[in-house]
Amino acid sequence: MTPRAVLALGILALASCAHPNRVSRGLLRQLARKHEPYVLVFGSLSMPVDSTAHPTIRFVHQSNRTAPEYLLQEVTVAGGHRFYAILNKPAALAVLDEFEAAVGSSNTAWDKITYVRLHPGDGPLGFYTGEITVTPPPARNVSGQTMTVAIRDDFQNAAQELRRLYPEFTGAITKAPLLRAPIPVPAPPRLK
Repeated sequence: MTPRAVLALGILALASCAHPNRVSRGLLRQLARKHEPYVLVFGSLSMPVDSTAHPTIRFVHQSNRTAPEYLLQEVTVAGGHRFYAILNKPAALAVLDEFEAAVGSSNTAWDKITYVRLHPGDGPLGFYTGEITVTPPPARNVSGQTMTVAIRDDFQNAAQELRRLYPEFTGAITKAPLLRAPIPVPAPPRLK
């Protein structure tokens, strides 16, 4: 094998180990060194097992209906895994002061699930969007049928996992205010 082939195989092996829905720790360290405020969003997104589509969650900034819509981040999730994403502030904005999240796809529709207003200078912030399940309509070619979005609240476990995966994240972690009531997760039974 040539050195070039060995290098290519090494890069492929490293890329295959990387989790596609996570933020690199190096990026978080870089943002912390620069003392830049940033928003880390996290949660999980899934579809029923028999569905072939992969759900997408997108985060956008649009100050009003006539203003341009800036895509801050878009994450397509396969297999119901958790996602972690840093929202990218558009160059046209002085600060990222608000965002909204929607689930769905460009082929079907987007269902808005949250709107968050930020305060300048808040530092790094973590927003939990919930455990989101998207169920597509039974017949896609019939008008009037809509997808169903259910959100389950598992904030405590998700926040613990965030702290375990990203110990360098020092910001506040909170639940994003949802536009629908989440389904509460029952507490696990206590063992004596």
